[in-house]
Amino acid sequence: MSGVTEDDVRQMVALLERYRAQVEMLTEQLGMLQNTEVELGAASELLSRYSGMREGDELIVPVGGGVYVPANLTTPRSVLVAIGSDVTISMPPTEAASRVQSRRDRVREMIQQTRATMEQIGQSAESLSAQLESAYAELEGKPIR
Repeated sequence: MSGVTEDDVRQMVALLERYRAQVEMLTEQLGMLQNTEVELGAASELLSRYSGMREGDELIVPVGGGVYVPANLTTPRSVLVAIGSDVTISMPPTEAASRVQSRRDRVREMIQQTRATMEQIGQSAESLSAQLESAYAELEGKPIR
């Protein structure tokens, strides 16, 4: 690096901090996506067993946060599925299972994309860190401007 200034170093440090902030945000997003994938997995598992159940059978229903509620099945031919903000519709369990699997597949894709983005940012941050070290080394001994 020829002609590195303190301003260049400050800009590099600021960019490195932005990279770190992006990774932190993506880490939070990844956690939420992973939680969603786990919830969809629980729904998928329940729906796979649902088709063989009859009215009056007991089942354990996940309600979120690792909490399950025992219940007796009253309508084995349909389930309620959220389709929007506070809107649910009744549909056959097989159709609901298909919708859940589609959502789970999309969430898994998003998880992969998020991980790939985090990896790219990490590589950029590593490269920038190496440049920053070189810049600091070049500035050593130079008078402060």
